[in-house]
Amino acid sequence: MSAWLRMAGDRLGRLGPWSTITLAVLTGIVVIVLALASYTGVQLARFERTDARRTTFVYAAPQALVPGLDIKRADLAATLGRLRYVEVMGPPTGPAQFRRASGAWEIYLRGNDTLEGGAPRLVRLELRGDRIARITQSERDVGAAALEPEILTSIGDRPGEAYRPIRLADVPPVLIQAVLAAEDHR
Repeated sequence: MSAWLRMAGDRLGRLGPWSTITLAVLTGIVVIVLALASYTGVQLARFERTDARRTTFVYAAPQALVPGLDIKRADLAATLGRLRYVEVMGPPTGPAQFRRASGAWEIYLRGNDTLEGGAPRLVRLELRGDRIARITQSERDVGAAALEPEILTSIGDRPGEAYRPIRLADVPPVLIQAVLAAEDHR
């Protein structure tokens, strides 16, 4: 190793002062260009992550769970499925779980319910036929609850993001009326 260093030193000494300065300047330029390229790469990656977090979502209104609601007509099971709730056989033990039993449903809400301050909570829907008769939490009547809103779509430039084809019959009539009202002033 010391022989190699001696040989490199001898060659560097033979180059002269201007060649040594030129070599040092070129080495400095290469280091600066590499540092600038890596800094630019890091900043671009950070910008892309920030841009991904800025995706705008279009939400539906929260599904209200109130006494008198017809769960079959509101298609509560499908709504819970779209919200990615999981049906369990035993009592729900954590957020986004639900259980159906004859005469009652137990739903562990995620905590987006503004009626109770946003904390996850387990509610029980007592049914009379297909309609909600009473909503309880820990054996006390709470009157109402709400599921978190569904994402209708997202506004971004990524193809296929949050798009799900549906039948026209599945579109709420109020949405159709809103589109018609916006598009046709008559």
